[in-house]
Amino acid sequence: MKLLLSRSDHKEISWLDRKTIDLFRQMAATLGGTKDVVEVVLVRDAFIRKINREHRGVDRATDVISFSYLEDDHPCGENIAGEIYVSYETVQKEAKRQAVNPKHLFLRVGVHGLFHVLGYTHETNERAREMEAEERRILGTHLDAETLDALF
Repeated sequence: MKLLLSRSDHKEISWLDRKTIDLFRQMAATLGGTKDVVEVVLVRDAFIRKINREHRGVDRATDVISFSYLEDDHPCGENIAGEIYVSYETVQKEAKRQAVNPKHLFLRVGVHGLFHVLGYTHETNERAREMEAEERRILGTHLDAETLDALF
């Protein structure tokens, strides 16, 4: 899987560096072929709140929302596997609240979004455990055990 990363507002995100983006791309590449592209868009809370309200009926900001096009083609092309919207503002706030590095939390919510694109859900306890185990597996190949435990 190949990531196409963009920002909705061109704001500089001080904690999001090239190394973190490259690490996220490496994690995504382990999940599938190179033909499927996932668009990752970094947005503000207001934008993700609007998406959350329109698509899930929940009127609040969240850290990540994903859309999968594996079964139905994206209107812009066949190679688009999905879209992931990440609120960098929520990631920053949650990282502070959880006392973790926002880079690491970004990676966790990004990987979470990737698994949603692939069809994973957490609608039941069993499916949530499966999804979390896969997220830990992917993140664990790049993060140390202490960091991984802090994120979950």
